[in-house]
Amino acid sequence: MAIKKKILIIDDDIMISEALQVSLESDGHEVICCDDGMTAIELSRGKSFQIIITDYNMPGMNGPQIVSILRRRFVHSFIIGYSGEMKEKDFLEVGADYFLKKPFDYSEIKSLIRHISI
Repeated sequence: MAIKKKILIIDDDIMISEALQVSLESDGHEVICCDDGMTAIELSRGKSFQIIITDYNMPGMNGPQIVSILRRRFVHSFIIGYSGEMKEKDFLEVGADYFLKKPFDYSEIKSLIRHISI
């Protein structure tokens, strides 16, 4: 049985964020979704997340900009960035721990999260 984790998903594509949410909640995780960086920053005030998952392209701030801010707030969180383009370097340079190229298989994220010990 996987250890329950608190997860923040940031993606303006509601179909992806809802599919991720349903998939991860089916494993018993607590999942909160938002559709932009400013909302993510506001949601993160006074809360803690073991895992943060963010898309690259969104209105306002892009994924690496969000990661840069949230990495300082959540030093020990595991951060996953994803994009339809090869943006791995952009995410890793600002503190993301892992990168996924879209389209990805939800079972890949579920497996990754099961193996994260936080």
